[in-house]
Amino acid sequence: MLSAIVGVVIGILCLVLIFNIRAFKQLFGVGRAQAGKLARAAEALDPVAMYREKIEQATENLRVAKESLVRVKGLVATVERQVATDKAEIKKLDARIKLALQENDEAKAAEYVLQLQSAKESLKQNEEQLAIHTTSYQAFLKQVRSSQAKILNARKEAEKLGAQLEIAKAEAEISTINQRFSPNADPLDEAVKFKQDIQKQIDHNRAQGQVGIDMNSDLAKEDEEEAKVKAAEAQAILEQYKKEIVNP
Repeated sequence: MLSAIVGVVIGILCLVLIFNIRAFKQLFGVGRAQAGKLARAAEALDPVAMYREKIEQATENLRVAKESLVRVKGLVATVERQVATDKAEIKKLDARIKLALQENDEAKAAEYVLQLQSAKESLKQNEEQLAIHTTSYQAFLKQVRSSQAKILNARKEAEKLGAQLEIAKAEAEISTINQRFSPNADPLDEAVKFKQDIQKQIDHNRAQGQVGIDMNSDLAKEDEEEAKVKAAEAQAILEQYKKEIVNP
């Protein structure tokens, strides 16, 4: 019963997958597009970092190539050893043939000749293989050396470009600052107008204060003069009283 239920569930999932395969493809395409956008955005933000990342990828490829180069070199060494063995065998068989002929044992000499022919055929094949492997190794070695030199130069170039980029950023910042201090766009020149407005307000306020002082001063003078007049009038009245007392 359980296996039947599991089978039904799996069947339903397969049908959903089949009918929605296009949607899954579109979703995968959207995800890949978004990843591409993120990668391009990262390149725009820090191209030096991306350049260095590519150098590291090339370095990893070089490491794998060196491992392959070691295997090829090992194969060359193996074939070289086989060639040396064949040559030694040929030399030994040649001596045995001569010795058998000296002993008038042509049957044994003929047997050695067959072995010699087989050894020479083996030597020919191994020498051909050695030539092929050696040529391949030398060509591969040249490519690896070239890649290694390119990576070293790229590392130096990355450091140089990184420094140049930082200098260029600093120069751009300095240029922006210089534009702010440009004589044609000096904020202090525009500030002169506001300075004049401030001075006008100061003069206006001072004028208001001075007018108040002047008005108070005039009122004080009027009061003083009025007091003098009243004092004179009072003195005159007092003198009149004095005369009346003396001459009743």
